[in-house]
Amino acid sequence: MAEGESKRKRIKEMSERSKNWDAEYFLKNFQEEMDRLERGMSHMVWDADDRRITACVRPLPITPKFEISETDEAFNVKVTLPGISKEDIKLNVDRDKIEIFACPDETTCKPFYVSFDPHAPLDPDSVEAKLEGGVLEVNAAKKKKTRLRVR
Repeated sequence: MAEGESKRKRIKEMSERSKNWDAEYFLKNFQEEMDRLERGMSHMVWDADDRRITACVRPLPITPKFEISETDEAFNVKVTLPGISKEDIKLNVDRDKIEIFACPDETTCKPFYVSFDPHAPLDPDSVEAKLEGGVLEVNAAKKKKTRLRVR
């Protein structure tokens, strides 16, 4: 009974301290506020034996920081993926899109997802990717335009 009262008290204190009603503050500190929300709502995800099922209340992926450079010949993107190993990354490249999905492990439930649409078709066979220091770099050549002579 005391544990339930303690949870209610923590929730009340968090709601009184919350600055979520200030939209500018919320947007500037979105990640911090989402972390606070997860901590505050994790008590709601318990099984019948009063064990926490998961600490995750945010199943939607996070868009990581990224940097794009594009020329007429190539498309390059650098994506910051902290705490991710190369085994945790799913990279899909086709003519029209590069998709990156990364999830460190299912218990943390903080996946990363980002998608890029280049201005010209890519050559999926030319893709090179490397992960160094938490930054994934993906390079893809663009398909060459060919001109056909009409006879």
